[in-house]
Amino acid sequence: MKAEKSTLDRWNSSAKNYANFIRESINTGSQKIWTDLILRDMPERKLKILDVGTGPGFFPIILTMAGHDVIGVDVTPGMVDEARNNARELGLDINFACMNANQLYFPDESFDMVINRNVTWTLPDVFECYEEWKRVLVPGGKLLIFDSNFDINFFDPEMGEVLRKALRRNAEAGTSSHTAHSRYMIRETYWETRPMIGTPRPEWDRNMLMKLRFRDVRCETDILNDTSEDSDTDSQAVAPMFSISAVKPSAEEEAEMILQEYWNPLSACFGGRTVRQYRDGSLAEGLGFLTGIIPRGSKVLDCGCGAGTVSVALNAAGYSAEGIDSSQWMVDEARRTAETLGLDIRYTLGRMEELPFEDGTFDAVVFRNSLYASDDPETALSEAKRVLRDGGILVIEDGNWVATIDHLKKTDYLRGVQAIDARTDLGFGGTDVVDSVLMAKPLSSESRPYWDVAKLEELGFSDIDCSEADDILLAPGEEFVGRGFVVKSVKESQVVE
Repeated sequence: MKAEKSTLDRWNSSAKNYANFIRESINTGSQKIWTDLILRDMPERKLKILDVGTGPGFFPIILTMAGHDVIGVDVTPGMVDEARNNARELGLDINFACMNANQLYFPDESFDMVINRNVTWTLPDVFECYEEWKRVLVPGGKLLIFDSNFDINFFDPEMGEVLRKALRRNAEAGTSSHTAHSRYMIRETYWETRPMIGTPRPEWDRNMLMKLRFRDVRCETDILNDTSEDSDTDSQAVAPMFSISAVKPSAEEEAEMILQEYWNPLSACFGGRTVRQYRDGSLAEGLGFLTGIIPRGSKVLDCGCGAGTVSVALNAAGYSAEGIDSSQWMVDEARRTAETLGLDIRYTLGRMEELPFEDGTFDAVVFRNSLYASDDPETALSEAKRVLRDGGILVIEDGNWVATIDHLKKTDYLRGVQAIDARTDLGFGGTDVVDSVLMAKPLSSESRPYWDVAKLEELGFSDIDCSEADDILLAPGEEFVGRGFVVKSVKESQVVE
């Protein structure tokens, strides 16, 4: 409450002076500069925009003039009054409201943009505000922040020297009194209550927005350079204005971001394990069952290849195998693994639900512990059938991994914890965050392998055979998550009459 009162007192007292400055900026070059900066890369349509910390209403005024639907909010009643007066004088009907930056009275997904200028440095909890601003953005909506590292001279000796030179130059020229810019050299009471002062920015903001899973986070420094706004003021010289932009992902995009956050760092672990298992012989032994299913010399697609475990094992056994995965990190790791082992294997970045291969390209397609994570497993199987030649073999090795863990967590806490630990060692889940995403996948609620067998029958596969997985590479966790299953089937020849 003390910090909030300090904010209200400070900005209420300066509302009229700040409003005069804003009025002078309207219908000048400043208006075009800021309108262009805000609307850059935005679609050419009427946007619904929220300006948080609007002050005397500069952004809502110029953006309303540009044809957009804008609301301005500020915690300071004096600023809101000045904003309304400014809009009224210009004949503009703009909605301004007194509101806290971290407690917005708007429904979820209300705005195409949330913007502000010189606001975030004043906030007691910027992370909490970023969460709130994300909430009111529509999926695909943009957060755009303009701010400066005010008072950085207290923390950066180089910037402190820049300011001293400017103050010295002005004093020598008689263009300012010795007290005119004292706030840049003397710590004031309000300074003490602002946690963002001294925080390295915009790096901090970028990291927090990434943590909140915004996408396309971009930071630009000294954005007013070479514009009429780049006045040679002491503050601009020491703390040039930067911008931070970020886009709110859709629910599907955010779920994919969570999965990528989980799988990407594990790529190195999977790659290193594949190299070790290749060299100690356990890889050939663990995946030896595939050589009993797929004829030697076949051209094989390792679908959801990860770090290349299946394709490495098959190429070493005399097959022509290649892999595809939706994680760039996994694809890079698979290539690195193959190079380390002296194997020439092709790996492609792509989705199993949209395979970038011609019809009838492969003699066999293998899904090893990958189909369970698909957003559309039926389409993935249809795509596998399409790229198989007539008589080609489809192999699914998988398990009810996520459903099993969820069941254990609900019915037996200790075994559930042990199951999570065991599964983490094997590379399957391990955190509540990623588990919640995987539990939303279609196959997490299906009884498998019964679903797989029924779906393959629907798709016209024949000679379907289902058995327990004989994959010793999964053995360490079998007492918790089971050994999984293998389904083998054949694409029937298409008879053309």
